[in-house]
Amino acid sequence: MYYLSTGVCANVAPMDHFYVSISESGDTSFPGDEIFYEFESECQRLYKIFDAKVFNGIDNYNRIIPTIPEWALNAGNNSDSPVSPIALNEFIQENSSSEIIKSMYLTDCEAMIMNIQDRSLTIKNEIGNFYEKLAQNQGNYFNGDSTYCSSGASVLQVFSSLYTIFIHLYVMYDMTTKLAYELENIQTDFSTYPKLKSTGILFGKSNRLKIRKTGTIFEMDDNTKTILAIRNEIIHNGAWEFNNKVFHVTENGCAIEKFILFPDFVNGNLTTYKNRKRFFVNETKINNLLPELVLQEIIKVKNTITNIIEE
Repeated sequence: MYYLSTGVCANVAPMDHFYVSISESGDTSFPGDEIFYEFESECQRLYKIFDAKVFNGIDNYNRIIPTIPEWALNAGNNSDSPVSPIALNEFIQENSSSEIIKSMYLTDCEAMIMNIQDRSLTIKNEIGNFYEKLAQNQGNYFNGDSTYCSSGASVLQVFSSLYTIFIHLYVMYDMTTKLAYELENIQTDFSTYPKLKSTGILFGKSNRLKIRKTGTIFEMDDNTKTILAIRNEIIHNGAWEFNNKVFHVTENGCAIEKFILFPDFVNGNLTTYKNRKRFFVNETKINNLLPELVLQEIIKVKNTITNIIEE
């Protein structure tokens, strides 16, 4: 089964529409999704850069890391290592070698890479969930041709996947900014367990970075500004319109299209009038816009990681 950008299903992959395919195991695939694998490859390169930087060479890393207790590396980061802050502090005080402290600091850096990897995977999967839920959203169709909208619990599920995509894209901006700042200001004093230099550094503070910004998320083009504006609407106001709805287009009593309208933007900023900032005059359909919008941003995040590595 293929889920089309027009909000309906097809048994054969179309040539003229974006589509999503979901395997029996739940894996999502769609045209252009190779960028997610390219992004993953750059993350693997970034791990190695941090490993070598912290341990002054990859050989030192390979020699030391296997000697460190796994629970100490995971404590305070993972639920499968139920160690208290007191127990962790006692361990550090009793085993305050620079190798152990370096290993714990490196694990903290690697956790940020894992974070953006998970966000990337979540976005890819939620793209599949969004188009699947949109196609499965049903209405009470009447004989004849018409366009009407539906709302309710099933529509909220469609919007939940949609909103998750925008929120997680923004998290990727934040975590990528942190990684860039941390690598530019890598810790060298391991006499005590240090805080990350990037603590408190978020996307809004990217002006502190030295990396090349061309082709990255830090260029702040209209596409990126649109993501930021929508994310802020979702976080601060809960939605981009107060009554979430799916539009259904029917022909002879059958749905031939389903869509969700996206707010009007000018140069990456929401069109506003005093208190009102949810205008839909342009009739932009987010299910048509979403693939390009997201894929362009994943490309820029990947480019940003590449620039971090090559600086």
